[in-house]
Amino acid sequence: MERSADGGLVLFGATRPLTGAFSLTAMQAGLAVESVLVDPASNIEQYVCRFDDEVVDVERMDAAWRGVQRRHDALRTTVHLDGPGGPHQRVHKDLEVALSVIDLSSMTAAGPAQGSGPAQATASAQERLLAEWLDDDRRQGLDLTSRSVMRLSLLVFGTRRTVLVWTFHHALLDGRSSAMVLEEALDCYDALSGVVSGAAPAEQAEPVPFGRHVEAVSRADTSAARQFFIGQFD
Repeated sequence: MERSADGGLVLFGATRPLTGAFSLTAMQAGLAVESVLVDPASNIEQYVCRFDDEVVDVERMDAAWRGVQRRHDALRTTVHLDGPGGPHQRVHKDLEVALSVIDLSSMTAAGPAQGSGPAQATASAQERLLAEWLDDDRRQGLDLTSRSVMRLSLLVFGTRRTVLVWTFHHALLDGRSSAMVLEEALDCYDALSGVVSGAAPAEQAEPVPFGRHVEAVSRADTSAARQFFIGQFD
């Protein structure tokens, strides 16, 4: 490993400057291996945010997520199960996933169903299409070794009905962490409007790097835990 001209780390085999590289935790490795060897759709998480009766500012939403990605290492991390050092993760200096806008408005037009009006029929068609889209999105899986470590999709069903889908792998974020990231991204979106008060990512406290947790786990004495579980199988 060496330093690039701008101070970033360069790992053998890496194509982009890094800010860190360290081993996977046992939990991360298990989650990643399951997706590779068992089912690409396993351990894929999807957060669905509905914006009803609201016009979403695409540029502002994209800017909010880019700011959050710059703040949090996990959103710029790729996972590698091979290599001379064994399974490891690389935190990239510049790895931003752009927001994809998918217009589905022309696919959800529906005539009135029996016993309901046009509005109910259209809403029902939109829900069916959303469910199908989410299923397809999950089945795609994620390439944890590449730039596509997560997906940000804005599904447009109409001028005032939009759904944001954030797709990521559980090996990079747990439930509590992902909820905090999502809240931060939406708060930033509101703050960038200038109407709602709040701190943009650059103004918030610096998050603790995940590498510190990995170091703490690697130093932990697991002998007692190991003996306990060995005893359970005797």
